Amino acid sequence: MRFRYVSFGCPGYDSLDTVPYASPYLDSAGAPIMHYTIAHEIGHAIGQPHIGVMRKTLLCAIEMVKDSFDGQNAPACYAGDQPSLGKNVMGGGGAFSEDNAMSWIWALLYLRGNPPLEYWQLLTSRPSAAGEIIPAHLR
Repeated sequence: MRFRYVSFGCPGYDSLDTVPYASPYLDSAGAPIMHYTIAHEIGHAIGQPHIGVMRKTLLCAIEMVKDSFDGQNAPACYAGDQPSLGKNVMGGGGAFSEDNAMSWIWALLYLRGNPPLEYWQLLTSRPSAAGEIIPAHLR
């Protein structure tokens, strides 16, 4: 059985969003990268647009000019023409980048009264015990 949530006539969330599929992108071993639609949709729920919108790619910008209402949902905004971007979870892949941290940074800044950005550091891996991260303002 399939369930679909539709809002104001626009497609919304689907019960099949939790089922990953093999994207057209390959990892370093040559295996297809899995695309988790639920992660993509959660990205939208926390304020992230498609990767082509975030990175202001040329083809996505053209689509958005052609269709100001729904252009951001054009295939070009998934950045399929640029595999390095298209692999992103907000494109058609499953990779994460600094782009995906922006919604969290904005929320933290808001909740903490907008401290300067230099107080924050984005880590893409866990620091070692010897490599403790010390905020710039405490050094």
